Amino acid sequence: MAAVSTTPSPPRRPPVLGPEPWEAIGGGIWSHWDLWFCAVAVADHDGRLDRLEERPVGELQDRTGSRHGTESKLSHLDDLRVRLDDAGLAPGDLATRDVLSERGLLAKARKKLASAASKAEPRPWR
Repeated sequence: MAAVSTTPSPPRRPPVLGPEPWEAIGGGIWSHWDLWFCAVAVADHDGRLDRLEERPVGELQDRTGSRHGTESKLSHLDDLRVRLDDAGLAPGDLATRDVLSERGLLAKARKKLASAASKAEPRPWR
C-alpha cells in the first residue's frame, strides 16, 4: 500500500479574468486584458493594434458572434491605444520577448480575444 501524504497542497491561485492589474510600466497600471491585446498584436500582427480590429469589426458588420463581447473588446482596444500613446509606449513595451515566452500566455491571449467569435464556428485569433 502506498503512503498517503499528509502535507496540505498549496492553495490554488484564483483565475485571472482580465481586468485585474497585471503590471506597472511607463507610469501606468496595465491589466491582463491590456497584456493579452498587446501579446496578440506583437506575435500575430507585427505589433499593430489596428490589425486586431479587422476581425471584430467584420463580425459586427456581419452580425455574427456576440455583439456585446465584440463591442466591449473594440472599446477596450480603443482605450488601450489612447493609454499607450499617452504613456509613449507601443504594444511591444508590454508584450516583451520575455513576457511572450511565459508558458501558456500567448495561447490564453488568443483564446480570450477569440471569445467574441461566433460560438458556432470557433476559430483561432490570428
